[in-house]
Amino acid sequence: MPKSRKRIKKKKTQRRRAKPYEVIKQKFVRFENPFPNDIPFEKRMEILIKIGNKASIDFENEYQKLINYFHEYDPLYLCSFSSYYFSRQEEGIDEEAINGSIDFPPFYLEILQCISLKSERNISMEPLHKNIENFKSTIQNLNRSQSATYSKLLEKAKDQDDIGAILLRTEMMINTLAVRNWSYVEKMEMIAYELATLIEQNFTDSIGFNPIVLLNILFGLVSLTEKKLNIHHKKTISIVKANNYNEAFDKYEECFNVDNTSKSERKEIWEEMKENIKILKSAFLEHSDYFLSDIFTHSIDEIYNYFSKEIAKDIIPKILDNISLCFGDLSAINKDYIFLDNPIHSKPFIKVNEDEYFSIIAHMFNHIGVDILETFISKDIKLQGQYALKKGKYLESKVENLLRKSFPNAQILTGSLWECPNEKKLYENDLVVLIEEFVVIVECKSGTVSPPARRGASDRLFKTMKELVVEPSEQAIRFENILKQNLKIHEFKTKSGSINYIDSTKIKYYVPIGVTLSNLGSIGCNLKKLIEARIISHKIYQLA
Repeated sequence: MPKSRKRIKKKKTQRRRAKPYEVIKQKFVRFENPFPNDIPFEKRMEILIKIGNKASIDFENEYQKLINYFHEYDPLYLCSFSSYYFSRQEEGIDEEAINGSIDFPPFYLEILQCISLKSERNISMEPLHKNIENFKSTIQNLNRSQSATYSKLLEKAKDQDDIGAILLRTEMMINTLAVRNWSYVEKMEMIAYELATLIEQNFTDSIGFNPIVLLNILFGLVSLTEKKLNIHHKKTISIVKANNYNEAFDKYEECFNVDNTSKSERKEIWEEMKENIKILKSAFLEHSDYFLSDIFTHSIDEIYNYFSKEIAKDIIPKILDNISLCFGDLSAINKDYIFLDNPIHSKPFIKVNEDEYFSIIAHMFNHIGVDILETFISKDIKLQGQYALKKGKYLESKVENLLRKSFPNAQILTGSLWECPNEKKLYENDLVVLIEEFVVIVECKSGTVSPPARRGASDRLFKTMKELVVEPSEQAIRFENILKQNLKIHEFKTKSGSINYIDSTKIKYYVPIGVTLSNLGSIGCNLKKLIEARIISHKIYQLA
């Protein structure tokens, strides 16, 4: 009999684990148009609207499934479990850069915490166990369906010209939904502290506590939460490394607040685990999940001691009560607001009891610090006016300092007053940078983006875009035209009484720039999208 050939087994290629802070090599990918060129506009819209309609049905189904989980399990357990197992990432590892997507984006946690507040807390010791993957996929499917429902907006498109405005709205909604931190964490914190300093005393007198202390607590709890998370992780590792069942028992009882077991009790449990060390360790790890909520729960004493008793103890609950919600507070919330105007962005804590506060979104405290600060400021009209004025000056000052640092040999002029000959109106230029044959004309806008604009409400969004993007652009271009059309040495008065001299005969290149202090995403710096959306009637060369 002939010998059978030995089959050579193909080795499975394992994905190489990236090292922390390793530079990721990106590949160029070509995206093809999913629609053939011969498909008419109406048919394309029909297909996309159909996708949106199906997504709406899927969304309702997944939403109810998720609500049912919160009725069956403890919401603090579900939220903590999701944060620890689904969203936790090793420092220096960028999952999105490596894999091209994030399996469980951080904003999913915001959705979970918000939904957990729709009803009273269900105290339950039931573990997810076999339902872990189903629970995770429910959250993922809910959010994917919600994003796909935006295709329904195309129902309002009468022709191709309407698409630009719809795409602009959709992009703003996606930015609101998922984009966090428009700068590095250190920069976000610095800006928040500097803005708080502008109105520190007036804020304290009006609101009843110091805004710097508010930010200290918010940003400090980011580090405290990370510290507690890492401690819990090390505890579980010590159990996994146990060499025998007695050592596993010792480690678990040492690490977690549980009763010590006797020798006979250990023997009985060991037999129940079929004398398998892996099964025993798995049981311990599953039980340790009941302590996950401790990572994200902070008591007044804990916070007081963490800040070395430098913050008055009675101020801590006063601040946290103002930025906390209780179970059941969001029972009547509009489902759309959960995703596009989430109330936990201004009140990021759940008040568990008189002494403890819970939050799984500490990772975004740096992002919402300014928003929370401005929410308090908005409660006092007088304070709001003072803040708006100082915030505008702050932006101009920061831009000026940045330009002086970047161009130490340039001539930088501020506050030039000039009259538009067509409008007969007096304007004030924020900054001009003169560098040899170049002139950089800077106009600053420090306004905010309202909640309706963030939700993609067309009127408010388009109004906001005009105020924060188009108007400073127009003003910079107007000033450019004054210099271009009058080649001479200009003398511009300033409110301080000094004179700014600009010799436009030497200028060959003009660089108009608009600067904002608001998170508008990519649409804030893409004037072509505003033109395509027909928000403005300008040509691209008419804008900065």
